[in-house]
Amino acid sequence: MEYWVNKADGTRELAADVTLKTIQFKGSLVIDDMLISARVDTLNIGSIKQNACTFGSINALALKISLNNVFRLLIPKLNGYLSTKQLEVPHNIAGIFELSDLTLGYYDGYIYAGATPTFLPPNGAALFEVGDFEPELPKEIEIEWVMDTTNVEELVFVQ
Repeated sequence: MEYWVNKADGTRELAADVTLKTIQFKGSLVIDDMLISARVDTLNIGSIKQNACTFGSINALALKISLNNVFRLLIPKLNGYLSTKQLEVPHNIAGIFELSDLTLGYYDGYIYAGATPTFLPPNGAALFEVGDFEPELPKEIEIEWVMDTTNVEELVFVQ
């Protein structure tokens, strides 16, 4: 994180530069029927390293505690905002089947998504009609094969 200041002459100067070494995040996806929303459970900074500071030394422990307290206060407001942003998974697919019982999982670096399909009965209209169909098969198939052997030193054919 870089902190810049605007000087009186209109230029900007780097006041401080710190690196957040470890950030611990824990969150989850909340499923309600076919609606998915996100929730943040915890957000903590593990350690901070000071890279540069033009006005002295930064107390990394005090900065870490302050930022973690700010995160702790903002998480309920962030979750309130995230609860209004929901992703609706389509449940009716082309009138052929409906999806229900949405599940999500995470294991070994992969996200698993699953749903239960329920096939719908036809609505009375035929999806398509199949008449007397006899495929015409060609009597002969011609294959052209060209091999460029200009840069090949040795050709070996295996039967």
